[in-house]
Amino acid sequence: MKNNILHSLSIAALIALSASVVSADIFTLISGTAYNGKIFKILEGQVTIDVAGGEKTTAPLVDFDEASQEVINKWASSYPESVDVYTKWDSQPVIKSSAISQLPNQLRDPAFKGMVSVDLVLNEKEQVISAKVQKSTHAEL
Repeated sequence: MKNNILHSLSIAALIALSASVVSADIFTLISGTAYNGKIFKILEGQVTIDVAGGEKTTAPLVDFDEASQEVINKWASSYPESVDVYTKWDSQPVIKSSAISQLPNQLRDPAFKGMVSVDLVLNEKEQVISAKVQKSTHAEL
């Protein structure tokens, strides 16, 4: 009886472990850098991978090794709604309104240069339903 319970627990642990392994893949760049995670999106040939701790990393598709490119291309075929989502429009979006940002004085200097990358998701009515800063050259931005 005790052996049956231990055997059942071992099988359950193996199933749970294999399920967690299936939920993430290892994607390797030609340079040898490996990322363990899930594909988040593909945008204009750039693959974004959700890695541990909620972090995301992005690299060009051509920088991945052949095996990783094959997995990424299969994923793209399976999830077309997550490929080039932000670049395919019936008509190009137009800014209808904007607000002047409240910047600290040091950022108002004409010589100041900076860049912010923002992911926007719009609905069919051209309303912003999600906006998230992905990268910024300065934390203040």
